[in-house]
Order: sequence, then structure tokens, then C-alpha cells
Amino acid sequence: MARKKQAASKVDTNAWMTTFSDLLNLLLTFFVLLLTMSSLDNKRLKETFGYFNEAVAGLGTRSATEITPPVRNFPPPILPTALFKDLRKYLSGGKKKRTPKNLDRLRRKLTMLGMADLVGFQEAIDGLRISVDSEPLFAPGSADPLPSAIPFLTGVAQLSRDLDRQMIIECFWDGKDYSNGNQTGVSKDLAVARSAALGELFVRRFGMKGKNIGISASSVPIKSERGRVRFTYMD
Repeated sequence: MARKKQAASKVDTNAWMTTFSDLLNLLLTFFVLLLTMSSLDNKRLKETFGYFNEAVAGLGTRSATEITPPVRNFPPPILPTALFKDLRKYLSGGKKKRTPKNLDRLRRKLTMLGMADLVGFQEAIDGLRISVDSEPLFAPGSADPLPSAIPFLTGVAQLSRDLDRQMIIECFWDGKDYSNGNQTGVSKDLAVARSAALGELFVRRFGMKGKNIGISASSVPIKSERGRVRFTYMD
């Protein structure tokens, strides 16, 4: 008896879509991870890892909240040079040139240079304010400026000197209670010491006139400004 030919199995022409969808999911996960890790918030990082403390408590390992994120540094010297070149044009242009539109251009420049989370610009009644995160300026608990911050501070001083503008240096403390000896933040005494150290640096190393520098240390109600350093170019 002749054998019956088995019917050819049907080929699924849409099988490739399964692999393709897996690839898209992996790519999406990868880029979300890159975006998440591009800027680490110390507070949120500790809160996230805090959930794992109980799980690792009995293993004899370090607490997850003890993980310290890397210290952020300013870009190479050439980048602050480009930044302060635009700042000089902005300040020397007079009130007509100091418009919100031109200020937004400076802020976009910060984003291009990768400094948007470190430096901020604000026009105020007394003049242009440059607010800087203290983390790349000072080591924790120290009033001595870091070597990596010198190019940025040089640009701050040179801009004031070239335009013959008086500059106010303000260091803000974070308003926390340090009576128990905790020095993980910026206390009032540390803020005062940092203001004095910056003023001395600008006079002795950068050749600024003492009469063109004012120093101050205070606390601010705005949380985003606590612990930061502000340079104001007086009008």
C-alpha cells in the first residue's frame, strides 16, 4: 500500500515579530537605564537603597545607605572658558541686552556644557546671580576649594575683574541642627569659613581688589539653595 504523503507543516511567517518585540523591549530598558543613571540624586539614591537594609541586615554586609555616589566635578577648563565668554557679553551689553531671552540662552549653554545641575543663573534687583552647587567646589566638611574647581573659580574672578564689578560671595548653610557633631551637611560655621576662604583665594591668587569683594553666610528658606554658593555681580 502506498504511503500517504504527510501534509507539509505550515510555516508561521510572523514568528520574527516575537524576537523583534523582545529586542525593542531590551533597547527601551537600556535607554531608560541610561536616562536614570545620567544624574544621581544622593537623597533619592539613599531612599531607594534603604528598602534593602532589612534584607541585608543579617548578612553582615555594609548597609545599602552607606553607598556614596561619585563626587561631581566641573568640566575641563576649556568649557568654563566658553561659558564665561558668553557671560561677559551678557553683562557688558547693558540693561537692553540683559533680557529674559538672552538669559535663557545662557541657561541652554549650561545644558550643552553638562553643567545645568551644578550652576544656575538668576537676574535680581542687585545684579546677576550665579548659584553653584557646593559639592564640586568643596570636599564634604571642608572649607578648602577643590583643585578641580579652580578653573571655574578663575572664570568667576576674571569676569568681575575685567568688568570692574563688585562681587558678593554668599555661602548658605542648610539650616540643620549640628549640635550633635554631625557634619554631613553645611553648618553655619562651615558656610562662614567657606565664604572667607573664597574671598581670600580671589584676592591672593586671582588678584582681585579687596574693595570689590563682599562675603556673606546665611540661611535661605528655599531648599534648592541650601548648602550652595552664590556669586552676585553687582549693578
